[in-house]
Amino acid sequence: LPHQRRIPEGLWEVVDSRNGPVLQAAAGLALYDPHNLRWDSCRHDVADRLVKVPTTHFPVWMSMFEPVREVLLPVLTEIHADSKRSPAEKQLALEFIIQYEKSDCRFLVQAIETANPDGLQAIVSEIRNREPVALLERRLSVSAEPNWNDGNAPRTFQTFFKRQGMQEPINLCTDWLIVGHVDELVTFVPRKNGELTMLIASPKKALEILKGLGPAQELDSKYRDSYGVSTVGELLDLKYLGTVSISALNQEVDEKLFGLDHANPSAGSVKKTFMDALSLKSEDIIEVPILFQNYEYASGKFAAVALTPSLVNLYCLERDLIVPKQFLTSFETEFMQAVADLNLKVHWVDDWDLYHTGFGEIHCGSNSRRDVFNGRNEKRLEAGHCRNYLPNCDRRPGVGDCATDVCPNIRRTVLESAGRDGFEIFPGLNLGG
Repeated sequence: LPHQRRIPEGLWEVVDSRNGPVLQAAAGLALYDPHNLRWDSCRHDVADRLVKVPTTHFPVWMSMFEPVREVLLPVLTEIHADSKRSPAEKQLALEFIIQYEKSDCRFLVQAIETANPDGLQAIVSEIRNREPVALLERRLSVSAEPNWNDGNAPRTFQTFFKRQGMQEPINLCTDWLIVGHVDELVTFVPRKNGELTMLIASPKKALEILKGLGPAQELDSKYRDSYGVSTVGELLDLKYLGTVSISALNQEVDEKLFGLDHANPSAGSVKKTFMDALSLKSEDIIEVPILFQNYEYASGKFAAVALTPSLVNLYCLERDLIVPKQFLTSFETEFMQAVADLNLKVHWVDDWDLYHTGFGEIHCGSNSRRDVFNGRNEKRLEAGHCRNYLPNCDRRPGVGDCATDVCPNIRRTVLESAGRDGFEIFPGLNLGG
């Protein structure tokens, strides 16, 4: 209406004069002309008058200036922080801030620094009631740790493995891992005498190596691109949701694998479980450095997975080990020294982008082509005899004399099946996990 368009101009004249019923005129402008750029020139004067109104009139004034709250909030925050202001003015400014800040909490957060005890309590109470903050609090209350509770394999799986007639199944809890495959923790590789050595993940060894390098040691760009860390110190201090650091998590994982003493593993630990089930001695087991991370695989649910490419998630073909490249020279050096006496040939393969970042490694993403194995190794054979003999092999125990370190029949079959150099990687297959 024509008379409505004339109202704001008359009110602006009163507000600009800084005399008379300025606050009442400004309240009218908040209703009729809230988006006018002229508010920038008068907002300080209006806010100054607002914090001096009687507290009993606060609800009325607060409601009237609601349409221009975004213009007034920064000025009210300045008033609350001004040490020259009276306690009553500062308190009323805070009341306006609490009522006006609807979209976020940035002005409330700013007011925390200068609030008195009563004001601080009011701010905290208000912030807690805001939905985004309430959601954040619930988010931060989630424990960013894997579920360490042990569980048993389903009865159907246990029955299936028992029916194979090979050995009593080993019940190993892997619920705390994202993928949950045994090849994330251990693997077996051959020794010179035909026996097997178990390689087991050792977070403790990984931490010792990294701490020995020093916090300033720079890391390969792979770690920066995938985890946002550039140095060893940043890696070990890396936290998810500000809770569990990589260093602290790996101490827990190490205890799960070994207990408190690696030489005398605790009952129920992974190492002790294998030692008891397979009659392994300490010299049958080699620890290799692997660092784990905690990862949120579902909302509020965390599990562990290898942060450094898993050195046990490799592929073994005869005397060849296909091992994921570490992009940490010290880890590769440690591994080479650990398996040096086994007389194995190590091939380093970069699987970082192809498998590692997808929670897998060489063993998860590859398979070898072999003849179907029809025999059953129901009893442990004497040293020097092949433990995975081929059907119709004239060197089988009881048929012929077998005392070679590497069976030429098996080696010939593997080479013929693999096609070249005794091994081949098939991207895309997930049959080995």
